[in-house]
Order: sequence, then structure tokens, then C-alpha cells
Amino acid sequence: MFKNWKIKQFNKRTSSPKFKPQEVTHSLGIKPGDVIADIGSGGGYYSFEFAKHVGETGKVYALDTEQNFLDYIKNEINKHKLTNIETVLIKDNAIALPTNGIDLIFLRNVFHHLPEPIKYFAQLKKYLKLHGRITIIEYSKSHFHLFLRGKHFTPEAEIVNTMTRCGYIISNKFDFLPDQSFVIFKKE
Repeated sequence: MFKNWKIKQFNKRTSSPKFKPQEVTHSLGIKPGDVIADIGSGGGYYSFEFAKHVGETGKVYALDTEQNFLDYIKNEINKHKLTNIETVLIKDNAIALPTNGIDLIFLRNVFHHLPEPIKYFAQLKKYLKLHGRITIIEYSKSHFHLFLRGKHFTPEAEIVNTMTRCGYIISNKFDFLPDQSFVIFKKE
């Protein structure tokens, strides 16, 4: 029961007007039929939002390293009879997605958790469609959060440097999030 409470708190925090989730979703330009990978989906707030936008012809992959988050999402999928979300457990940084099948890979507050970001993002390239994009939203400076300890941020310059080294270029950049960078990349 505590786990579900904690997951609901993550979703509540993510949906807070402070983090401008509607503006974030709108800025992504999601279309019906798109295929999206929500890496580090947590409690699934964005996965469920994306599912509304991609419609019945689209698909959302909710990926996380924590099975309890994915179990929560599966319960919500079943409760609401959703057919366009699939959960995927990430094990040992191995990701199971369709090659050349993803329109948008979305990572929110995940970058700082990656032990080898260059290797990780180089690997993600194979999943993107020709004009696919990767969105990275990340705290750009230290912040306090009840559930988090340690370094939970990555400066935007470090993210851009990493992505450039992996063969990506900036497609779009937004500055409406007060404490987070928000950059969309595409393959060179």
C-alpha cells in the first residue's frame, strides 16, 4: 500500500502546475498514430497523457527499472481498459523497443541516473524512426525533494555535449520551466 501512495505522490508532483505538464505535452507536437517511449516513466503520468494524444492508432511504451512502477501502470491500464500503452522493464540498461519504430523518446529527470550516458544515447539511436526525436527534461541545478537524495540534476551544457558526441543535434529548446532544461534532439 505504501508503494502505491508513493507512486501517486510522484504522479501528483509531476502533474503540478509548477512543472507545466500541459505546456510540456503541447510543446512535443504529438500526433495521432505516433509511437512514444517514456523512459523512466515512474507512475506513468506522462505515459497516460501521451496515450490520449497518440490515440488508438498510436502506442506508448512506459519503461522503467522499477517493477513496482510498471505494476502500478498495468493496474491503471486494466482499470481504464487502455490498449495503447505497453510496459517494459529495463534490466541492466537493456531496452526492448522496436528498431526504427519510435517517433519520440521522452526522458524527464532521468539523465542524472545514467551511469554511461554516451553509451546509452548512442544505443537509443537505433530505436528512432528517420525523423524521430529525443526529449530530455532535466533539473539544471540542485533542488530539494522529499524523496530524493544526492545529485539529481545535470547542467544543460553537459546534456548538449553528451548528445552532440552521440551524433544528435538540437531540434528545439524551451525555457518555460523554471528549474529544468527542456531540449529536443534529433539525429544528425
